[in-house]
Amino acid sequence: MRPVFWILSAAAAAIILGVFLGSSAPSLEAGPMVGAVTDRDARVWLRTVGEKRLNAYLWPGPGLFAVRSFQIQTQSQEDFTAHLIFDDLVPDRRYRYLICEGLRPLAAGTFATDGPRRSQKPLTFIFGSCFKPIYRIEKGEALFEQMAAKKADLVFFLGDFPYAKGESAPGIRQRHLELRRIPGFSDLTASTPTLAIWSDHDYGMSDGDGTYPNKAEALGVFKEYWANASYGTDEEPGVFGRYRYGPADFFLLDERYQALKTKDNPRILGENQWRWLMDGLTASDAPFKVIVSDVPLTRDNPDAWGGNHFLPERERLLDFNSQKRISGVFMISGDIHRVDVHRVPLKDGRFFYDFTSSPMSNVYKSPPPNDQRPPEMIYAHGETHAYCTIELWPQARGDESALCFRVFSGVAGEVHEEVLRAVDLGMGSNVGASNVGISNVGASNVGASNVGTVPTT
Repeated sequence: MRPVFWILSAAAAAIILGVFLGSSAPSLEAGPMVGAVTDRDARVWLRTVGEKRLNAYLWPGPGLFAVRSFQIQTQSQEDFTAHLIFDDLVPDRRYRYLICEGLRPLAAGTFATDGPRRSQKPLTFIFGSCFKPIYRIEKGEALFEQMAAKKADLVFFLGDFPYAKGESAPGIRQRHLELRRIPGFSDLTASTPTLAIWSDHDYGMSDGDGTYPNKAEALGVFKEYWANASYGTDEEPGVFGRYRYGPADFFLLDERYQALKTKDNPRILGENQWRWLMDGLTASDAPFKVIVSDVPLTRDNPDAWGGNHFLPERERLLDFNSQKRISGVFMISGDIHRVDVHRVPLKDGRFFYDFTSSPMSNVYKSPPPNDQRPPEMIYAHGETHAYCTIELWPQARGDESALCFRVFSGVAGEVHEEVLRAVDLGMGSNVGASNVGISNVGASNVGASNVGTVPTT
């Protein structure tokens, strides 16, 4: 990719945009999808129909016409995908980009760089998992369109996206393309930074661990089709990585590549990933630290943190957060075909929260009756088409609202809202307060008192 610089007049820029509005994109198979965006660079993914040479144009907008151009060449050995990196960007600025073949525009989008000002602002991210196209909402392909309408700052897909169990590289790639052709997906991702981890079915083995023989091939395809900031470390391959945007540090986990479900040496992360996670959480100066997991913290299942294989590591994670008194940390997860919220007590009197969002499009599991729920479960909702958002307020202190978790049904709209105060996340005084603030739109939660209100932004 080679950048070329020049200045376009306002008239020339208007011509480009005018041509684009009436264009089609037969050369573009999927994308563009914005991936990780930092204060200095941005990644944009796309896939072409066969090998293509494309041009990308980038300019700060609106109203400025200093344009940079980049060349893109897709190749068959990378399945005609490309990861365009816009570099040398200015922090806290919105950019527009245009993808062209020759002089023919194909697609466009926008993104906003990270920076000091963004770190002080509220942040909203949207997340979900488990999408089988056969269960999608037919009328208007509504789910991705609804998610796009939320205008979130970030998007996270937490695995089983796509379902490709037991398939080789060509099959996994085809499943990715099936999802990305669904109307609304491009609307959601062309202008919103989108990151992902895998779960068992896109990893390739049901309840899979590190013994899966095709894991290296699956990792190669994952890197082709997503545009995360990083994948693993020099010592340890995998899809895990750290991503800072605004007031939140996101720690994307890989609970497959190095995991083992053996009696003698079970592990969910592996020691290298453990050190990476603990060092990152300790060093982070972000108000919020979000652990992005494909499986829930509390589920009593051999494939999850709460199952018999990984209970010692679950306690290791909780004890670490308690001993280090890390503030603003919580988990988001997927996999289980139900939306859950768990509040797990820590030894220092605080609580650790896990927000589970699943499925976006699949058969759901009904919540257990209230009298059969574990005490850690404070909310549960079954829904075939569900996704969630979390809004964060970095300036919150004490009893002020710091986090708002919302649950959305693809057919019924918002069904639940839950607000946590800064003190609930260890970001203020009164450590050990047992309150969780709930404003319930549905009726499937375990009751708790409502304190705190959603700030007006």
